[in-house]
Amino acid sequence: MLGDFVLLSVKILLAGFFGLLFMGIMRKLAARFQQRIGPPIWQPFLDVMKLFSKEKIKSKRENPYLIWGPLISLSAYISAIFLIPINGFSSFNFSGSIIFIIYLFLMGISGYIITGFASGNPYGGLGGSRELVQAFGFELPFIIAILVPTIFSLSVSAGLLIFYPLAFLAFLIAVQGELALPPFHIPHAEQELVAGVMTELSGYKLGMFELAYAFKLFALSSLISILFLGGGNFLAILIKDFFVILLLSLLRVLFARMTIDQSLKFFWLAATPLALLDLIKVMLIT
Repeated sequence: MLGDFVLLSVKILLAGFFGLLFMGIMRKLAARFQQRIGPPIWQPFLDVMKLFSKEKIKSKRENPYLIWGPLISLSAYISAIFLIPINGFSSFNFSGSIIFIIYLFLMGISGYIITGFASGNPYGGLGGSRELVQAFGFELPFIIAILVPTIFSLSVSAGLLIFYPLAFLAFLIAVQGELALPPFHIPHAEQELVAGVMTELSGYKLGMFELAYAFKLFALSSLISILFLGGGNFLAILIKDFFVILLLSLLRVLFARMTIDQSLKFFWLAATPLALLDLIKVMLIT
């Protein structure tokens, strides 16, 4: 019991550390792709430390239940880390936990939505509504694509990128939407919504969302590495995670932001059919 607790604690600490590191690497890669210098890769660590050290500020328009938003998101993404078998260690059967993992990512998004609506800020409310609408788009290809490797092997031992590239592509697109990265950064479009859901946040509340995003980034990149790139030991997964971060950063700078209707059409009419084709293929084979 004590040994499992220690392993889980180490796993969460490593996930948080590498999640923040991946955030810094992604920013640096995006800057280099655009011929900019960009911030140092350790900038997310400094941001989180600064946010948790700032004084508590509460807006007069803020709903008292706003604090539940960052708590729900952070708890959901940490819980998802528990279920991902990194270095062969997971508290649950991975294949049986896929539905739970999908549920946890939905719960994480709900934390952003709650915060947007509870902030009392019109930009926050618009950001929350866009989070909700966009979730209807990317969740469908996300769920279908994640079922392909699950049905195929019911294990985490096979790298399926070669056999099911369409599901991989659909999952990568859905992850781009899940992370609200360009061209799907509609919920916090700076030109329109200032910072969207985060407009009224500061201090530890914003810091919790930064940590939640770090855990989400690590969890999603590790899911891709395990399900589609063959997994492996912890070092192998980190190397494959870096490859995933490279792809996400490249997509981030290649395309301009879509409108919300374009985003939904793209998820439903482009990404979803790709995932469905490979899902039909794997069901026929098995």
